[in-house]
Amino acid sequence: MNRAEMRDRVRRLLGIKPPIDTSDPDAKAGDEPIQQPYPHNALINQVIDSTAALVNAQLGIAIDSIIRSVTVSAQTADGPYRLDLGLVDDYAVMDAWWNNGSDDAILRPTSFTDLNRDGIVWSDEAPATPDHIIVEGMSLYLYPAPASAGTLKLRCKLGISGPTSDADTFHQLPRELVDLMVYPVVIELADSLPDDVEMASRARAFGNKAAVAVDAIARWVNTTNMRYQPSISALPYRHGGR
Repeated sequence: MNRAEMRDRVRRLLGIKPPIDTSDPDAKAGDEPIQQPYPHNALINQVIDSTAALVNAQLGIAIDSIIRSVTVSAQTADGPYRLDLGLVDDYAVMDAWWNNGSDDAILRPTSFTDLNRDGIVWSDEAPATPDHIIVEGMSLYLYPAPASAGTLKLRCKLGISGPTSDADTFHQLPRELVDLMVYPVVIELADSLPDDVEMASRARAFGNKAAVAVDAIARWVNTTNMRYQPSISALPYRHGGR
């Protein structure tokens, strides 16, 4: 779910029909509804960013980052290529790019569970150009394995950051956690609309799901690059003095 799609989902949870759900053939994901433009797109985008910062603060996650590069030789064996994360020192991997010698291409996170769910026989996948990474404990897998030598670039840190464009997402989070991030966004958006009692009441009905989202992210952080991350306890979702 990218940022535009997240705006549509936020509006649905607030009882607002986004244009993409209407019969308008020109409607695009994330468009503002003419009949009820508020909360407008800029505000929702701002709340998405602030929610990422809030989740970092709730979980006590640091936000410092560093770029590391690892040279990877061409592979001939089928299946993902495994990299020992001990090679990238003491940070958690949050973003990754594959450089073929001239251009950087972002690598999207996935998991063996997602690949299995999609019916992909990943163990038989021949080497090609990597387009995904899988992180499990102290292992990072390039999928597919690189058929040609290149450089794996890693942005390593302990926090999560929001999308930088409508086509972007919380791409350092697994797919199922990106879907859950909408609930803390709805709760925070309610705080930005103090005069809209109905909308605020509707949004606060999702408080339990927001707490589940924060707890799920905490558990993911605890099990990703565990050796290098501090122990994080999922705190109850609290904000604004409530």
